[in-house]
Amino acid sequence: MELLSGIASLASIAGAIFAWRQATNAKKFADKAEIQVAKARRIADLSVLKIRWDDAYKFLAVFGPSSSENSLRGRSQALAARKVQDYVVEVTKCQSSLKSLSELDKRIGRINAILGDFSSSQDTLELKEKGSLLIQELGHLDAGICSILQSDREDIQLS
Repeated sequence: MELLSGIASLASIAGAIFAWRQATNAKKFADKAEIQVAKARRIADLSVLKIRWDDAYKFLAVFGPSSSENSLRGRSQALAARKVQDYVVEVTKCQSSLKSLSELDKRIGRINAILGDFSSSQDTLELKEKGSLLIQELGHLDAGICSILQSDREDIQLS
């Protein structure tokens, strides 16, 4: 009877060790899945920025380097400025999903400063200059966001 009791005790200990290992493995997989879900959510949030950027660029491109005085007549710089501002607001909302916040803050500060000059400009040459600067700054900001998105996509695919 003692032998049977000893075997049962060993079996119980072995079962407990096995259950503990399974629980540890399950926790690792759950943690990994949670990280993947967070990255996928961040990708979705940042993907909205691409749509806003495309919208802002569409309205701002008219004021870019290839614009002429004639092509600027009748164009709404207020609408273009509003689209850029909408994009900047979306970027600001997604700041927690972005890395290198100090660089982001600097870019947003530059964009806002140029945007103020762009909005108040009456001269077509200045509009073209400020529009070109805005396009350049938005391009840099978009490139940074796209690299974060690409990195997250690669991380998810590798996992």
